[in-house]
Amino acid sequence: MKLNKKIKALRRPWCRKSKTKSIVSVVLGHSNNNELVLRTFDIAHKTYPEVKPLFHSDRGFQVRQEVA
Repeated sequence: MKLNKKIKALRRPWCRKSKTKSIVSVVLGHSNNNELVLRTFDIAHKTYPEVKPLFHSDRGFQVRQEVA
């Protein structure tokens, strides 16, 4: 799935409830690591410094597939 389709999927009303009704931060990387997570939080905080956010993780799982 291309990035723009993924972002459109995230904008569906059932995906999140927020006052802004928009994605506040997106950071992409080749692997999931602490730097990626912290950069995402930093951008969200810089975008809306006046809010007291609640960050939620779905504690899901990751899938890795080798590409031939």
